[in-house]
Amino acid sequence: MSQFNGDLQDRVVEVPVEPWKREDFLEIARKGESELNIAFDPSVIDKCIDSSFNSVGVYQELLKVTCRIAGINNKQQTTVAIDNPDHVDAAIVEKTEYYTGRHLRNLESIASGNGSVIQSDKPLPFFMPYYIIIALLELGFDGINGGVSKDTLMQKIKPNHHRSDALKGSHLTSALKKLTELQSAKGITPPVLAYDSNTRMLKIIDSTFYFYLKNANLQDAIEDIVNPVDCVDC
Repeated sequence: MSQFNGDLQDRVVEVPVEPWKREDFLEIARKGESELNIAFDPSVIDKCIDSSFNSVGVYQELLKVTCRIAGINNKQQTTVAIDNPDHVDAAIVEKTEYYTGRHLRNLESIASGNGSVIQSDKPLPFFMPYYIIIALLELGFDGINGGVSKDTLMQKIKPNHHRSDALKGSHLTSALKKLTELQSAKGITPPVLAYDSNTRMLKIIDSTFYFYLKNANLQDAIEDIVNPVDCVDC
């Protein structure tokens, strides 16, 4: 709010609803156990927690799919143990495939930008949204967990940019500031990425995107996203 409404600076206080504590995740599992008359093995719960990246929504989905793969679709007559780690692995694969479809479409939409006009008598546009997305995918989960600085993005983008000599930090800053507007124009709701001008950090605000980055084949995604430079003469 303060980023887009400067007069609110020092007048608003952040009230975080996260992080969820481990006890909160355990309580969710306990409630599910009582509703379905099942018993999760601690190793199953731990794996689902570790794979959820502190997202309650992802955690619940992993528990749900694990139950379904284990053959649990309703309340059991007698207590059934959910203790097969292979069922959790299968749930992670299934949710990765599910999230991959949505996030790849979103990434392609963002990378395509806002339709930069190409003029024969002028240099090619900088196509910054494309380079930002490719940089994020190349950095991967470990590289952007918790956010990535503008300087890190610049270091990643500049060596591979088609106009590297002319590329300046202001070009990247301008593109980062327009990401929220671009995602809105593309119908991406909720948005996946947001740039904080105060900290100069690009942050992920969709927790399922972390899950995607951790488990998906990001090299395939990089190859699937069209490089606008390659389409200039198409």
